[in-house]
Amino acid sequence: MKVLLISYFFAPQNTIAAVRTTKIAKYLIRLGYDVEVVCGPPTFIDPILKSDLKEIKKLNVVHGLKMYEKKSKEFINNNNVYKNSILKKILRKIKSILYKVLPNPPPVYLAFLNSLIWVYNARKILTNKIFYYDIIISSYGPIGSHILGLYLKLRHKKIFWIADYRDPMIDDKQKSTIRFIYSIYQYLSLKYADISLCVSKGLKEELASLQANAKLYIITNGYDNEDMSFLNQEQLNKNKLIFSYAGSMYAGKRDLSPLFSILNELAIEKKIDIKLIKILYMGNEFSTIKEMAKPYELDEILVDLGFVSRDKALNILNNSDVLLLASWNTKKSQGILTGKIYEMILLKKPILAFINGYAKNSELKEIIVKLNGGFVYEEGDKDSYNSIKDKIASLYKQKFESFFISQEYNMEFRAKYDYKNIVKTLNNIIHDNKK
Repeated sequence: MKVLLISYFFAPQNTIAAVRTTKIAKYLIRLGYDVEVVCGPPTFIDPILKSDLKEIKKLNVVHGLKMYEKKSKEFINNNNVYKNSILKKILRKIKSILYKVLPNPPPVYLAFLNSLIWVYNARKILTNKIFYYDIIISSYGPIGSHILGLYLKLRHKKIFWIADYRDPMIDDKQKSTIRFIYSIYQYLSLKYADISLCVSKGLKEELASLQANAKLYIITNGYDNEDMSFLNQEQLNKNKLIFSYAGSMYAGKRDLSPLFSILNELAIEKKIDIKLIKILYMGNEFSTIKEMAKPYELDEILVDLGFVSRDKALNILNNSDVLLLASWNTKKSQGILTGKIYEMILLKKPILAFINGYAKNSELKEIIVKLNGGFVYEEGDKDSYNSIKDKIASLYKQKFESFFISQEYNMEFRAKYDYKNIVKTLNNIIHDNKK
């Protein structure tokens, strides 16, 4: 069958959002599908995903708003784009005014405009190909992927449209007219898609509440065992207990404060020597995690590695003792499964997860417990604080007694998240639904 996969984020783009769609395309091709891809341009190369492109021969790179692609982040954040300090002050003032006047942050408008231009340019490429495909898979976000998928479905009603959701289309960042537009496209996408895929149970429940008749299936994110060939096994530091965190802190919405509180208490109780602990941070929000550590005077154990490519991040994680994960779980926002969990599952390292929000028994906790992959603190479960505190003390003892920390994963459950198996499940769903 001929498949058109529409995803703004795709290999070789160095972003976790590109991993899902690239691996789906790769393993659909291995199952005999003829896959063509329409995607956005890469801004930073992931060598691992670049290697996957060897099997994906039909790739159409479509540009959107050039300013958005090249300079939008720098303009919004003032990340030293201009050396002229006066110009920096002017840009900062303009940014401040825009944030006060507009109901949405400027990046929301830029992202939407970029999607519209990207869809317009993609339509020009696909105009004469619409009736060539048997299946369309569009993956959100950004919104452009589903706008294009909806357009093609309405032009060619017999085509089988699969709308894929990594996130809900409506979130708290959207206000006023933008929120209304996204709501309309969310409704239309659920209505006209033959089936819709989502990454978690929580997201499935949220989408079902918006469109009761939608055919919804859970296709989780996962890991690819073939990525292990890019890893270099180094000898672990015997003199330090190394924790590592990779990714965004969402301006503090992902909160590691409980970790620093626990380390501080264990140090006071003389159960650990804080000088023997190091926390590596990979990402662009070091100042955020540093502020979490400061109240406990533990910012000196932090090491800022900055933004690193995915292959380097995996190597750093693989050569660490314990992997840190942070997320949230509230009554309003459940089923949040960060893509980083699957990279940790790939590495089979012990995971310490910190989940804020007062809803207990998160989906993330369920996975880690069934996997026997590590330990979870939930803000909504007060008993979990002392439990994970004991586990950290145990990990510290294990490290300096044996110089190595092991974690016995449930390998049968782990296999559920292998992309090879995930895409086999997707293949079965397609055959069960496509007449």
